[in-house]
Amino acid sequence: MRLKLCIILFVILFTGIISANFEIGDLPYSIEKQYGPSDNIKGWLNISLNNEPADSIFKDPNNNSIGLVDLLDINNIKYTCDTINCVSDYSASKEETTKNFNLNARESKIIGFKFNEEITEVTSVEFNIESDVTTSCYNQLTVDLFNDGTIDIGNNKIINSSCSFLKKYGCFDNNKGTDEYTLGTTPYCQKIALSESPGFKLGAWVKKISGNKDLTMSLYNEYGEEIEDTTCKLKNASTEGEEIFCDIDYLVTESKDSYVCINSEGGNEEYNIKGYFDSEGCGFYGYPTKSETAAYSIFAEGKMFDNFGLLNISNSLPNMNSIGESVEDYIVGKYGSLDCSNDCIIPIKIISGENQTITIKDLKVDHIKTSGQVIGNQFYDLIEIPAKVNSEFQKLDLGFGNFSVQNEIGNQTFYINLNDEKIFSEEINVEKIPEIISITPTVVMAANPTEFSVIVTSDTGTNITDYEWDFGNGETKKTNTNKVSYTYKSTGKYDLKITVTDSNKRSSYKVFNIDVETPIQAVNMTLNKKLENINNLKLQINGLPIFYQHSLNPILDLDNLEDTIEGIQKNYAAASSDEEYTNILINLFNLNTPKLITITKTADSLSFYPDKNNINLEVLKEIGGGDYNSSDKDEYINAIFSWNEENINTKISFKEISIDYEDRIEPAINIFELNMDEKNDLTYNSYIVFKELKNLSFKENYLEKKESGYIYINSKDIKNTITFSTTENVDFASLPLFISPAINRLSLTKDSSFVEEGGKKSRWIIFILVLFLLLFLGFVLYIIMQEWYKRKYENYLFKNRNNLYNLISYIENSKKKGLKDREIINKLRKSGWKSEQIIYVMRKYSGKRTGMFEVPVEKILSIFKKEKITQKRQIRNKPIKRRRNLQVKKSTK
Repeated sequence: MRLKLCIILFVILFTGIISANFEIGDLPYSIEKQYGPSDNIKGWLNISLNNEPADSIFKDPNNNSIGLVDLLDINNIKYTCDTINCVSDYSASKEETTKNFNLNARESKIIGFKFNEEITEVTSVEFNIESDVTTSCYNQLTVDLFNDGTIDIGNNKIINSSCSFLKKYGCFDNNKGTDEYTLGTTPYCQKIALSESPGFKLGAWVKKISGNKDLTMSLYNEYGEEIEDTTCKLKNASTEGEEIFCDIDYLVTESKDSYVCINSEGGNEEYNIKGYFDSEGCGFYGYPTKSETAAYSIFAEGKMFDNFGLLNISNSLPNMNSIGESVEDYIVGKYGSLDCSNDCIIPIKIISGENQTITIKDLKVDHIKTSGQVIGNQFYDLIEIPAKVNSEFQKLDLGFGNFSVQNEIGNQTFYINLNDEKIFSEEINVEKIPEIISITPTVVMAANPTEFSVIVTSDTGTNITDYEWDFGNGETKKTNTNKVSYTYKSTGKYDLKITVTDSNKRSSYKVFNIDVETPIQAVNMTLNKKLENINNLKLQINGLPIFYQHSLNPILDLDNLEDTIEGIQKNYAAASSDEEYTNILINLFNLNTPKLITITKTADSLSFYPDKNNINLEVLKEIGGGDYNSSDKDEYINAIFSWNEENINTKISFKEISIDYEDRIEPAINIFELNMDEKNDLTYNSYIVFKELKNLSFKENYLEKKESGYIYINSKDIKNTITFSTTENVDFASLPLFISPAINRLSLTKDSSFVEEGGKKSRWIIFILVLFLLLFLGFVLYIIMQEWYKRKYENYLFKNRNNLYNLISYIENSKKKGLKDREIINKLRKSGWKSEQIIYVMRKYSGKRTGMFEVPVEKILSIFKKEKITQKRQIRNKPIKRRRNLQVKKSTK
């Protein structure tokens, strides 16, 4: 390899001595040194090439790679090759009518045929391939005609056996909480990377509700086009719900993304499918393609390839192209014409997936030469000779290569190799930097002031201090807010680059495409975009569970929004002047149009423990009767905790659903699911009690009742689970809810250390007074720290509460995957979380005490106000156990 880099070693070694007086030309490379996790590399490489093989590969430490010619083309670099279109050349030898050879798994061999005269037409090409390889879950043998990286032919024989490890659900995670959706004529679809297989089982988890209508699975390509002969009918599902499937024969020679869909054939019957809403999902409700904002229990399972045996390759390819015509196109593209006086060689690459013996035979190349029609029958062994690339020094933008840094926080060594030769190596730093999400508007009018607004997220404890706007025409502005006003003077397309810097001096940038149009065109483009957003949103809403739809529809108010847009459309149709179009565009800019809905917080099946401050004994007294002594309030609250611990196992799931507008993301509703399993068979009533919340809505009729600003539900009136939504700003940790039986069902304990007689009581009082005098200062300090931990510690650790929810969700998913606490902690540390944050969230997830051991200040102070304690209480049931971070007094005997 002869690779020239513009690197002046003398300058690099002695720049500290002579840089002030020395001028140099282009530097060899330049990359930015600061990145966020998994960011793409930003920088350039100054490179010249001299007879560099065209099949050379650029590669980084993370195995991201791109071909040399591909990177040159993306950068619009000028270069030359020693062949037309930089296609490889070949040398041919060993002429034979039959080729026999052995290949191991993942080995390949190039053979071919050639023309040695001027031809006018290639009528057809046929040959046979034979192999002794047996059945396999992988394609045992594939053929790449012309050695262009495209698999044209493979084993297409199928047996009715599937390969379970090839079963793919796309993005669906069965460990996550799911909802059930009603199947109708509109399909539910999921993007799935189909395996290299001769056929598939297409299926889904389906529950039968009623009736017996037909269900259909279908397959669409990545462009949303239905693939012919790939629909099949599903068998009937059970009323409990199960995975059902049907079979299709469809050869996939290379793994590729496709859409697997399920729908019903109509009728009054009903079936449900299982899934969940996920703004980063791969599924959607509707025909392909749509915004992917869900995940469903839909799958595709590859079938097994049969023995290869003998495969006859006729003139027709699976994609319906003619091999003869394709050979003509290849010759013209590589050699410039059909004049093969100096030999035109046609390569055929044989790729082996298993160890096997292969025979290639019976070649018939029917073609017409100037002298007449002939049939060629000779194969040749070919050796590939890559084209040679040459160029002068030019800068390659590395951003086009999709090279990236690692996800771990900290210092890293980044390098780029060209084949086995290292081009450069550089130390970089990966940390949490500001992330630029979006900008509005992206379509503006020329010669009219426009206010641009950018959405940026930053790390906990930091804020954005500087915004630099480069409008793509040589003009820039700086602001300390996320808005700027600017006027583009002429129409066209501009690259608006925004650079933001946070309070820790960490910066990032992003480039957005801005269309500057005439007023009439700007209105037309903006109006169409808003209508498209609304249509996509309606499809997304229709694909949600019915309860989600009922909760979201009043907030979105799409009917009113559509009426407003309809009025704007009428004004647009009647407008004729730039002034009228300008006013219409201003109205469109001011119209608050949602793009989609997204889940911004989530927690799944976490143990629920109420905050003691949310337990209201007065309301409980009104609900269930009974009474209590206000001086024993803490003991009753502790008794509620003990009752929960002994009698029910309560889990809570939570989703915060937000609306993604063009200029911001805004929380819309919080949805809670509370699941209660009785540990003991309770023969008396217990109550779910919580404060009235804003726009509270229940999934079902739970016979809920109101009392003094609270809602309560008798647990005997529900089937273990209640689901409700609210627009109140609460989450699973702050939800004002508790579960308890009536007051007279609670079991209290009494600390009898103060119910001693005579001398024992006096001795205790003296002891407490002496202890109080000795430890007064330390005790006061401890109380201060205790209150700070109780009220401020969590906010101190997680100034952005989203981080807390994300960590808890991560721990929950890791636990379900079988990871141990130590493994989870190590992964969190590598991701940059502090030990103090990790310890806190691990204890919170486990329901353990997260703050200091809590001293019951009010109870201790009340001791000194009492002259004599005479009341003794009967202990019912079991004594109260110590419960996590709650202060519970033990009785002593």
